[in-house]
Amino acid sequence: MDTLSTARAEGIEAEFMYLYEAGAPAADRELLGITTHRVGGGVVLSMRNDVTGYWNKALGFGFAEPVTAGIMQASAGHPQFLAYAALAGDTVVGGAALYVDGEVCSLNSGAVLPDFQRRGGQRALVAARLRKARELGCRFVVGETGQPAEGQFNPSYENMLRAGLKPMYVRRNWIWRP
Repeated sequence: MDTLSTARAEGIEAEFMYLYEAGAPAADRELLGITTHRVGGGVVLSMRNDVTGYWNKALGFGFAEPVTAGIMQASAGHPQFLAYAALAGDTVVGGAALYVDGEVCSLNSGAVLPDFQRRGGQRALVAARLRKARELGCRFVVGETGQPAEGQFNPSYENMLRAGLKPMYVRRNWIWRP
């Protein structure tokens, strides 16, 4: 049976997030206060004006090089990104991305507006990206979402499980604030 290493899965997500933020248009990077750095085999991403707290991350550390105190100190048009939209009539109500790196791809950035949730939009976005991954000959698909706490429900997590993805590992998210 084929396997995918944790290092490769983490590396794919780290590379996507780095290219996604670093590749944003200059005006958007300035407005949002985006800075990106490659350090110690991983990436450090900072978005000064991120009201969600999601986009400030450090990813991919500890696989290529050990994590040290010094270490802790993509955008549209990129050929490896494929963008998807969920529509209600002519209105975009959700979106998602597929990042392709050879035989491995990553489901990223899936979201549906609150007023349009629980109608199958996210499930359709996952299915469309998985179809494309198959079409491209990808052997592995990785994704990332929050693991629900005991007794809680995370629709993203459930949609990934329904689509056939299996939990590989639980990662602690470290947030870097300059």
